[in-house]
Amino acid sequence: MIAPDMTPDAFVARLIQDIPQLLHLDADGQLLVIPDHGHRNVSRRILTRTVGHLPDPQTIAHRSFYRDLEAMIREMDPKAAKSIGLVNMMPPPGVNVMARNKQVFFDFRNADAIEANLRAAGFDFADGPRVLDFGCASGRTLRTLELAYPQVNWSGVDVIAGDITWAKTAMPQIDFQTSPQTPPLAFEDQSFDAVYGASVWSHFAAATARDWFAEMARIIRPGGSLCFTAHGYYDLAKKAIRQNLTLDLAAEIRAEMDSSGHAFWANIAQGARGDQSDIWGTCFLTPDWVEQQVLGTDWTLARHAIGEWGGRQDIYVLQRR
Repeated sequence: MIAPDMTPDAFVARLIQDIPQLLHLDADGQLLVIPDHGHRNVSRRILTRTVGHLPDPQTIAHRSFYRDLEAMIREMDPKAAKSIGLVNMMPPPGVNVMARNKQVFFDFRNADAIEANLRAAGFDFADGPRVLDFGCASGRTLRTLELAYPQVNWSGVDVIAGDITWAKTAMPQIDFQTSPQTPPLAFEDQSFDAVYGASVWSHFAAATARDWFAEMARIIRPGGSLCFTAHGYYDLAKKAIRQNLTLDLAAEIRAEMDSSGHAFWANIAQGARGDQSDIWGTCFLTPDWVEQQVLGTDWTLARHAIGEWGGRQDIYVLQRR
């Protein structure tokens, strides 16, 4: 709980001051921001197709890169877009897609972040590996990565059958399958060189999270990689500053993270992502929890990047022993 004599601003300052990561504030001192490290391999590989159709990507302003790129895609001539494989298709209502309001069925920013972190951890996209998007929804991020690296054998799974049905029709070059809500997946042992799960472990209850880590260890070959995102201390501070959480709730989450490393509450309606709402909600986890509950005989930690997925969630890359 917030002390009665503590103002909201003072509480936020107290909340973030001892978080053991480097945090950055914008010029106004209000919003947490992640430095741009220039990891844009996916975007730039795709933009090489646009020569003569879009402005030179080097001319796009540094801080508005993704916003300007999305605007260019929206405004691109449909015939030109089709000729270079950049058709801006959009799923119909009822099919899940993040950032539908942007009206762009490409996920340049997060595809760049996933690719950059896998590559920084030693993963090689060049030799036709097999990669799975775990929790792909309708395939927006997966489609973007596939356009940049068509030589990769891409697969995607999600628990929402309607999303997968649409994705199979829209992107027949990708192997899409419906996933159960709990393990196992319908893949043989050591099927994949890498798996990524964007904003998936940010929603699992602790026991369910551990079960799915064990399943990833089964389907990823030794030496392969698991990239996943999770709400962490950075995202908690950002939500508090932006008032996406009440300050009392932020304090409760911080206390649970400090004591157990994993804070979960079942705040998502039953049926939204399957039938068991008690195992799917919202959670925050810490690097200590990953070290104590996940690493060991199956995994080593190859990389931890703070707040780089969506400018909010932490990105972890584990390597299969």
